[in-house]
Amino acid sequence: MGHICTTPQTGRALDYAWSAREKWLRLAEQAGFEISRADTVVVARTAAELGVLEEFAAERGTGEVRLLDRAGTARLFPPAGDPGSDILGGAHLALDLRVDPRAAIPALAARPASRGVEFVWNTQVGAVSEGAVHTARGDLAATAIVHAAGHDIDRLFPVIAEEHGVRRCRLQMMEVAPPGDIRIEPAILTGYSMLRYGGLGATASAAVVRREITDRAPETLDAVMNLMLTSAPTVRWSSATPITTPAPICPSTKKTSRIWCCAKAPGSSRPVSCRCGGGGAGSTRIRRRPISSWPRPQPVSASSR
Repeated sequence: MGHICTTPQTGRALDYAWSAREKWLRLAEQAGFEISRADTVVVARTAAELGVLEEFAAERGTGEVRLLDRAGTARLFPPAGDPGSDILGGAHLALDLRVDPRAAIPALAARPASRGVEFVWNTQVGAVSEGAVHTARGDLAATAIVHAAGHDIDRLFPVIAEEHGVRRCRLQMMEVAPPGDIRIEPAILTGYSMLRYGGLGATASAAVVRREITDRAPETLDAVMNLMLTSAPTVRWSSATPITTPAPICPSTKKTSRIWCCAKAPGSSRPVSCRCGGGGAGSTRIRRRPISSWPRPQPVSASSR
């Protein structure tokens, strides 16, 4: 996805997010990879979801959050203007960024490598002890060790993970061809995102959004589901759930599989036909040929999140 989701955070996470945003901008210039100021649009399909965005905008101000009516949302997210769309409006988060991870990561590694830093790729770390990193290729001795693989903290340092209530998450993604000639520039967040990110979830209206989803599709809340997309230029759908929760049940097939309940395996000649979310809150129907679909590790999250 490469979505640098800054604005929806809150508290200490927001402090870290602002710092990370400045670092990404600096690193893009230094390492020579492209960083997009494509922003984020949060779409609202119910009055309660609009209420979340109105409260959030009132707290943050127009420098960070700009409210959109349906026409304004459609200018940034064309499907919102379709005759059958149930999108009522949205919010534009102008300070969010996006990178292409497949271009950014090699570029970030190339710069220090040119200065003599040695990278050991495709190597599993099994344990870290005083003065040594124990890997599948043998032990690496070091006077200082920095652990920066966030999603493995529960396996390398389980006591720390338990003390802080850290849970491993599952991020599933699907890449599909865009419908027609539609170009979607910003990242798109849905009603589920209003419950996932602290800045949106802290609003009074978020409790109403949760009740709406509970009445409509409680299984998606059980899966702690988030649903978003980016386009670059193919459309990449993403949904993250804690890895300890069961896979959601497709309402049409009654089977547990991917979040995209009817998506075929990569390489299938059949189109994707799927509804995510059971209506409202992020409900989206896809009928496009899948390009690829794959799970991705997701940094762990605290249980209080």
